[in-house]
Amino acid sequence: MPEFIQERKSKDGKYVTYRVNIPYYDKCNNRVFFSESFSSKKYGSKKVALEMAKECRDKMRKILNVDKIVIDSKDYSIDEIFDMSFESFPLSYETKRKHVYYFKRYIKPFCDELSFKSINKFKHTEIT
Repeated sequence: MPEFIQERKSKDGKYVTYRVNIPYYDKCNNRVFFSESFSSKKYGSKKVALEMAKECRDKMRKILNVDKIVIDSKDYSIDEIFDMSFESFPLSYETKRKHVYYFKRYIKPFCDELSFKSINKFKHTEIT
């Protein structure tokens, strides 16, 4: 089956529906899917429905610019990364106190001047 096109057959095997399903990232970096279906029942034959699906896929890939979506990386300081860990993983007061103690005592003195840069640039297809 061609890329980004899924095939579904009816129970009796008489009709086929081709679904174009393209993932992309919106302006807020949320993963969104473009979906459209092409049924052989509506278009008269499986071949025509598949050709329409391919045409739609190619058109939407150009519009969404799927292959060229590039997300720039950000620079994070060690403090920002440490603060983000509390947002991601809620902890009890005592556990958080211990983490802060060990961070300030053992990690921060050695990594104070570092900034952590994620992968320079990557395509959305590499993100799963």
